[in-house]
Amino acid sequence: MKKIIKQQGCINIPAIGTSMYPNIKEGDSCRFVACNLSYLSKGDIVLFESQEGKLVAHRFISRKQDDKGSFYLFKGDTNLRLDDVIRPSSIIGKLETIKKGNRIIESTSFLNKLWGRLVVSLPFLSRLLNIYIHRVLGK
Repeated sequence: MKKIIKQQGCINIPAIGTSMYPNIKEGDSCRFVACNLSYLSKGDIVLFESQEGKLVAHRFISRKQDDKGSFYLFKGDTNLRLDDVIRPSSIIGKLETIKKGNRIIESTSFLNKLWGRLVVSLPFLSRLLNIYIHRVLGK
């Protein structure tokens, strides 16, 4: 994936699942570009390979250090817990746009940035979204 982004400048991936609902819904097309890890901001949506080898796009929460070096913490908007620790080598790219039908939404738009800050700063929003997805949407 990193090679594709480097060669083509970006990669488009269809969204699967509900972890980033309502910002990203199943079927939306997400465009990721290469990112400089030192410029990640809390709330950015980042594509990475999980420890299980799955592609995941979740919000950047924080960067930390341990005896093995730096690691990154991410979380889906509707998830109740943080993802497992992600090392820099597993990070693939940063969200640039979301295509919803015929509309293209920039990840840097005011509403996207505001939503990212809210969901990261107010953990109860994730709980409410989680309840909504399971009870109302039945997912």
